[in-house]
Amino acid sequence: MVFHKILSFADMVAAAIIILYLVKFLPLALVKDVAFYLIIKGAVFLLFSRDFASSVDVVFGIYLLILASGIYTSNFITILAAVWLLQKSVFGLM
Repeated sequence: MVFHKILSFADMVAAAIIILYLVKFLPLALVKDVAFYLIIKGAVFLLFSRDFASSVDVVFGIYLLILASGIYTSNFITILAAVWLLQKSVFGLM
């Protein structure tokens, strides 16, 4: 239960980093760290539970890596990733 709360809090921090990057307050390097966090967390949970949320985490993690490398950017998808993480963290912390 405590581990779940820690991951929910980490998702909230990840969403905050994405939002602060969008308003040009944080560097892109932190977004790359968030991407690695999402991919690793999503992959681990996919191995054990195969739930939909873990799949979405991996997809958004890959998107954030693409964003960080400058290949493709979309404010809509980036905001969608932040909202996804925020709603997951709010429900996880309840």
